[in-house]
Amino acid sequence: MIEYHFEKFYENIDLTLLNHLLHLIVDHNIVDYMTAKNNIVLTYKDMNHVNSYDIIRGLQFSSFIVQYYGLIIDLLILGLQRAFDILGLPQKPNEFLTYQEVTIETAHPIRLYCRYTTDESRNLIQRYLTKHPDPNNKNIVGYNNKKCWSRESRMRLMKYDVNLGRAVFWDIQKHRLSRSLTTILWETSFVSVYSKDNPNLLFNMCSFECRILPKIHRFHNRIRQILISSGSTTFTKIVNKWNTELIGLMTYFREAVINTQKLLDLLVKCENKIQTRIKIGLNSKMPSRFPPVIFIHQKN
Repeated sequence: MIEYHFEKFYENIDLTLLNHLLHLIVDHNIVDYMTAKNNIVLTYKDMNHVNSYDIIRGLQFSSFIVQYYGLIIDLLILGLQRAFDILGLPQKPNEFLTYQEVTIETAHPIRLYCRYTTDESRNLIQRYLTKHPDPNNKNIVGYNNKKCWSRESRMRLMKYDVNLGRAVFWDIQKHRLSRSLTTILWETSFVSVYSKDNPNLLFNMCSFECRILPKIHRFHNRIRQILISSGSTTFTKIVNKWNTELIGLMTYFREAVINTQKLLDLLVKCENKIQTRIKIGLNSKMPSRFPPVIFIHQKN
């Protein structure tokens, strides 16, 4: 996951290009008014400046222009074809994080964030290191990290992950964004890499620092812990522990559970293990002696 700040975003807005873009969605009379309010002569004492580039801050519609222009930048980063794939057909838009076909989903590394498979990441890192050789592993020095988290919760600066983070940033900065539109700087950006060595995914959203943890693995390990430590525990206690973990997972990750087949398979697998453990305790596998209702209700 890459997090960055667009540098000189306001200053690089071209009013001629903006006029053509606004004509796509806004009435032409309103478009001419919006661009004319920015394309003015600024006078200070004996100095005059024609503002043909940049927008004037404080105008009523400036926030709309910035958001719309930012949408265009996002489409440039995504690529028009991939943006169309993510959206789906106009008559039947795709649901959140879903695609019409698996082939469309796997045809490009960008899903919602910028994701690269192992082979693609190796190729990207190789291209980056060809342009920027690093024989002494100095890429680790100066790699931005989230210092607000404790040391064990930050991104671990492993060589492969650091090179991948810098390579992804380099690819977007050099090959996806035109410098005439906007620029991004490494000093004000942060690239979080999720891998086997980095279980934390860190980012900033709405001024809140967020950290995503691999809850699927935690849930699986917790169920294994319940089974291992069950011993001669009564089946009601085992069921209560199972219900507590299941409710805790569904409360926060309901949408993820519904749209993630691997997680659904894991839930079925864990439920079967719990049922088998209880059947062993009951010393019977007769369905009549094993009502499934205990997996729905608490003891009371």
